[in-house]
Amino acid sequence: MVYNPFLETTNVKLEIINPDNSIYFTKEITVNQTTQNWVIQDYPAGQVIFRITASSDSGTNAVKEFHMTIHESTFDLSIVNDNLALEFTANGRSNTEKNPAQWNYNDINASFERFVWSGADGWVESDTGETVLRFLPKDKMIIPFYPFATDKRSNGYTMEFELSSHNVNDYDSVIVSCVNEGRGFVIKSQSIIFKSEQSKEIVMMFKEDERVRITVVVEPQTLNRFIYMYVNGIICAVEQYPENDNFRQSTPQPITIGSDTCGLDLYKMRFYNRNLTMHE
Repeated sequence: MVYNPFLETTNVKLEIINPDNSIYFTKEITVNQTTQNWVIQDYPAGQVIFRITASSDSGTNAVKEFHMTIHESTFDLSIVNDNLALEFTANGRSNTEKNPAQWNYNDINASFERFVWSGADGWVESDTGETVLRFLPKDKMIIPFYPFATDKRSNGYTMEFELSSHNVNDYDSVIVSCVNEGRGFVIKSQSIIFKSEQSKEIVMMFKEDERVRITVVVEPQTLNRFIYMYVNGIICAVEQYPENDNFRQSTPQPITIGSDTCGLDLYKMRFYNRNLTMHE
């Protein structure tokens, strides 16, 4: 909590300091005089400082530091970065930021519709304490990234989503889509549908109100030409596409996220310009 007797809100800087005193993480937010929570899962090992700085107009800042010894986990969890074309993560975001209605990856800038950036939608904490991008019905996010502007048979392709649908009133509710003339994918409240020009429509089911990791992998034509679908790392569907198939959309579509008839929590999203292996 931060109290400024002259202002209803206060500018606060959150910092994580490396053992060598360099800055590992920094974020500036504006808070009111209510209890705030700082939840973050990404920080280094060693003698780490978590610093909270509240600024004032007089130039005298209030600083609170937490000195912690972080022991590195024996569990090795790393993100595959090879040929990563797009990555979304809600980690570290907050509705109290100066510009919560802003998200970008490299030169890709998303647009938002109907979000009010309150405690009900936007960058909020899930029940497990992780930050998610929460969509209420009619909230929309459009990412000008065009996965199927090119064919995928030469190098393969991988799409991965970590999400949870909730308050579902219509099981045909579309929560994520990138489709043109039947080519591409549609994620509904309980299923994902993927199709190329000539392949069969591949459908895989998952549960609503449960965080799931959905992965679609397209093998290059030099391998078995398989299209795999995974839920939480387990293969749940597979189909072989024809040798003369085509994944390119005649009018490439962006990624549209959000539904008119159900809610959505979006944790992470990744697109790779190659096929990830089963181990990856």
